[in-house]
Amino acid sequence: MTQEKSRELTYDLICKAINGDEVATEKIMNYYEPYIITLSKIPFYSGAGELHYKIDEDIYMHLKLTLQEAILTFKIA
Repeated sequence: MTQEKSRELTYDLICKAINGDEVATEKIMNYYEPYIITLSKIPFYSGAGELHYKIDEDIYMHLKLTLQEAILTFKIA
């Protein structure tokens, strides 16, 4: 299985996660990890006045928990 193929969110994977499969849930969480990190970054200026970004841990955890809750409450028709 190629790395690209293993990064796909399939119907089967989503169904397993909804039914509590921890491995499937972890795969979904890993899939969205780069996006969550991007959304969690906040700008700050260094002592030299240079713009940098850091991850706000509160935002990061809130997004992870929101995704976890969405997975567990998702309804499939």
